[in-house]
Amino acid sequence: MQPKLKKDDRVKARKMIGSVSAALQMAKRKGSTPPDQCAITGHKKVFDYQKTEEDRHMISKGLKNNKILSEVVGLTEEQCDQVVNGTHLIEVPSGTNVFKKGDLGTALFVVQEGLLKVDLVTFEVVLRIGDTFGELALLYDEPRTATVEATRDCRLWVLPRTTFKEILQSTAVLKAKEHSMMLHQVPIIRDQVDLALLSVLAGALEETVLEKEDFLCVRGEDEGILFLITSGFCSVTDADPEDEGKKGLMKGDWIGEKQLSENVPATRTVVVQSEKATVLSLDSYHFELDPHSASALKILICYCCFTRTRVTDRLKPLSIRNSDDARWMETNR
Repeated sequence: MQPKLKKDDRVKARKMIGSVSAALQMAKRKGSTPPDQCAITGHKKVFDYQKTEEDRHMISKGLKNNKILSEVVGLTEEQCDQVVNGTHLIEVPSGTNVFKKGDLGTALFVVQEGLLKVDLVTFEVVLRIGDTFGELALLYDEPRTATVEATRDCRLWVLPRTTFKEILQSTAVLKAKEHSMMLHQVPIIRDQVDLALLSVLAGALEETVLEKEDFLCVRGEDEGILFLITSGFCSVTDADPEDEGKKGLMKGDWIGEKQLSENVPATRTVVVQSEKATVLSLDSYHFELDPHSASALKILICYCCFTRTRVTDRLKPLSIRNSDDARWMETNR
């Protein structure tokens, strides 16, 4: 029979166990993971395997079929390709947990081979080839909500959260530049908005993916909205008699310049003709075209705070005619 520990001894023991655990975690962070082991999951990493086109297609399809990634994140084709490149392969023997409920989520998985079961306490879910799981770990730093066990020998593609976030951040910067250049092509924006503000204005754009035969805009509706097409092809099916605009719209084209500047309904009905079309929209609520308004100046203040430049330097191309706006500037400079 083992002797009982006194309270002080129990406290010391807990501290010692905690320090050992911390030391192990520190050693893991310092790179003491065995060379054949995945540092993200702790499972055996497969080195002697190259992704085939079939593998890439399967991973890409799994990502696109995942509701969180397709509807919430909205991965583009380019991002999807980068994500596929960022995955690596691991092996999980039958009877082994990929992860347990309560573990910290750090990666998404795509099943390449084998069979797994998800223990949701009241029922179980079976995962097969091509299925994805663990996607919430890409978005939230939270514990796993279920245990996933391999019921056959498995091979899984792993996408670490760090890799996923790096891809999203890098593509977001490139996308912001592209959107800024598209806005600069619209005459009324180019003429009335300082070039330095375009990147801020690009942040107000809303991106939508439309399917074939969806309406981009409808004549008499969509008041005060500018639409810019970033991919796909659309055609005008109904227009005002005096409207002599283009009948076919593709990447780089826009519609609704008058809608935005005068806050009026659309003069044309535009329908998507390609399988999909990606559209950016900017409404008059989020942006007022009058560069002398307080709203525009508030955007300018935010931009200058972000870039650490003087507001007065950016105001040189503008002339503040409205005394209310001038007072607002004086108060908030």
